[in-house]
Amino acid sequence: MQRKAVKAPLSDPKQWLWASLAYLFVLIFVFHQVVLHPLTQVLSLFSSDLPRLFYPIRHFALEQFQAGHYLPLWDPHTYGGAPFFGNFSSALLYPLNLLFLFLPMSLAFNAFFLLHVLLAGLSMYLWASSRRLHPLSAWLAGMLYMFCGAFFLHLYAGHLTHLATITWIPLIFLALDKIMETRKWGWVLLATTVLTLQILAGFPQYFYISTLIAGVYVLLNLWKKSGALQTLGQVVMAYAGALGLTAIQWGAGLAASHECLRGQELSYDFAGSYSLPPECLLTSVFPDLFEKFQVFRYGRSEIFWDTNLFLGTTALILVFMVLKGAPSPVRRVSLAMIGASLLLALGSYTPLFHLLYEFLPGISHLRGSSKFKLVACLFLILLAAVGLDLLLRQKPEERQKNIPWLMRTGLFLSTLCLLVSFWPDALQKLASLTGMNLAEGTWAQAQGALFLDILAANVTCFGAVLLIWLAKDPWRLGSGLCLLAGLELFSFTQTHLTYFDWRSLGTQEKAVSGYLNENPGDYRVMTNMGNRVEAAGGSNIWGCDPFLPSRYYRFMAFSQGSDEKRFQEKVGNSQAFPVVSGLFHLIRCKYAMMDLKDRLSVTQFAGKDLPRVLLMSQWEKVAGPEEILSKLADPRFPYLSKTIVEEDPGFPSSPLPSKGKVQVKDRSTDEMEITADLDEPALLVLGENYTEGWKTRAFTDSHQQSYRVIPADYILRGIPLGTGRHHFLLEYRPPAYVVGLWLSLISLALYLVVLCRWLPHQLRHKAWVRR
Repeated sequence: MQRKAVKAPLSDPKQWLWASLAYLFVLIFVFHQVVLHPLTQVLSLFSSDLPRLFYPIRHFALEQFQAGHYLPLWDPHTYGGAPFFGNFSSALLYPLNLLFLFLPMSLAFNAFFLLHVLLAGLSMYLWASSRRLHPLSAWLAGMLYMFCGAFFLHLYAGHLTHLATITWIPLIFLALDKIMETRKWGWVLLATTVLTLQILAGFPQYFYISTLIAGVYVLLNLWKKSGALQTLGQVVMAYAGALGLTAIQWGAGLAASHECLRGQELSYDFAGSYSLPPECLLTSVFPDLFEKFQVFRYGRSEIFWDTNLFLGTTALILVFMVLKGAPSPVRRVSLAMIGASLLLALGSYTPLFHLLYEFLPGISHLRGSSKFKLVACLFLILLAAVGLDLLLRQKPEERQKNIPWLMRTGLFLSTLCLLVSFWPDALQKLASLTGMNLAEGTWAQAQGALFLDILAANVTCFGAVLLIWLAKDPWRLGSGLCLLAGLELFSFTQTHLTYFDWRSLGTQEKAVSGYLNENPGDYRVMTNMGNRVEAAGGSNIWGCDPFLPSRYYRFMAFSQGSDEKRFQEKVGNSQAFPVVSGLFHLIRCKYAMMDLKDRLSVTQFAGKDLPRVLLMSQWEKVAGPEEILSKLADPRFPYLSKTIVEEDPGFPSSPLPSKGKVQVKDRSTDEMEITADLDEPALLVLGENYTEGWKTRAFTDSHQQSYRVIPADYILRGIPLGTGRHHFLLEYRPPAYVVGLWLSLISLALYLVVLCRWLPHQLRHKAWVRR
């Protein structure tokens, strides 16, 4: 069968415009509640990561920007102080975060979400249409990507950075395809630009996943091809360019992760958590089944947005049409990508995971292997678009050859419906075969969900039969199948589309800030509200992000009497700690502040906290975290007059209190100007988290011109001071960040030079072609 030439939208702006308008219409239709109430109704759950984590991050960044501090490197309000810019979730350099500078916060979140859903659809549309598919096929691909389970459910969970990062994946594969096809440098520039956006979007795990799969994709496509080395070199240059442009982010991130929990190797069990259970492959057609089942496998809970692959019956019918057709390169490569991605997504459910954990770099530092499912869905969507393209190019009599197997599929689904309706024990048998434990009282709910899912698939299957039988015109058939797929996706989105009232967040914030204003002081609180206390002007001893200093993590694990490996489950959990430890006095934890939904409960802890700034003459050198923490936890330890160090401060310990004077002025969250006058040496102890990134710079009027920053009481900063006047700057400025800054500036200059040379040449070439 001869294929008709189809213009790609890259060369046909009208086609691109119509597709964009169609996506915009669908977006408004699906998200009409947000469109009508953009300031009060915000996408995602109230208990999701958006209010607990991303709102406080954006609030802090905006607050610092308005104060003239455009690139805050340190956040003193969470975890007793933690790297901020080095935490990729801050995404300070991501261009689309400019929305938060110009729009009210609630409107900015909604606009950010909707814009990325739209961009994701357009990205997938461009990639599909670049393969010369029928316009309706390409448009269907974009719609499937926008609303598939692997993408859309990040809205439900409030995953701001996840959604932003995966938006650009189709464009990456588009650029790679064009590099392999044309070897033109313009596509290398596009790949570099899109990869840069993906890195800056703020979730490096998806960058790692897409890069790993993209590497396999390129190697498969270049296998035994002429000029493969040159093409491979261009691909490497695209990635190198993106890494160069984002070196400032990587430098800060690597420096921080070196000392933070995020950079530490995870235990095998923890790295294997949130893998994709094999039975969840059924969610590609039956989206609600395992959510309603409340599945627990092998004692590990699974989160449904991490295990849902919903695409719909229409999409899988179209995929099957490709599989039953003649072999083709796109089918072979796509199936290989789907198989590789799903194998990696299964994670600890396969024996391969142990080998990957031991030998594949990065796997032992990440959890949530199920995220690989997104790439599998991406290539399934591409195959669905190819399937629709094949169907539309067939003659009516050829299309009708698909009716018998579709009828058989429909009859099979009808039989399943009857089976579930009249044989409820079948559900129990299925659960026992797959090793699942159902929560008590969920049998009827699970049975109902399964029945409705099968019924919907059954109706869709017979709907496809009617369309193929009755619609002779390709555009009518294509439009009908797009509508059928759209109805499936609309039903799925409306089931999982969740909003919360932004005003309720403000009410809670006002209650917290009101109490903090009535009880001023430089203290921290223990809370169950995640990082929201920070947005209200307070400081929290814990947080909702795993990017916390490793020393502080060990300190908190010890305070709860917990093993470090088991305590990893507490990371990212906003629940309050069950044990109120005496160690909390070292981190100035004064109150337990609990949100009880209808009111704010505040309890003050007994005892005196360590001041934020203190001069100490008495010290003791102790080696090893366990020994230090055990000594600090001893109720008899005089923490207000004695500190524990790991290296000699350079002066003898004295039981007499220091009579010196010290003044600390916060220039910003990253800088402290310190002035001190001492008659005898002492150790300046600052009640903030210690990391190696804190450095000192002495002013000319300082008696001492070099200073050391050492750990004090394991987690705090200690600065040995000699006799005399001291005047110096303490700043958080990791060397890797400085190196990354210069690399980014150099890379940006090179990028602009190449762009300025390429763009005029491209414009002259197009003008010559028109003439």
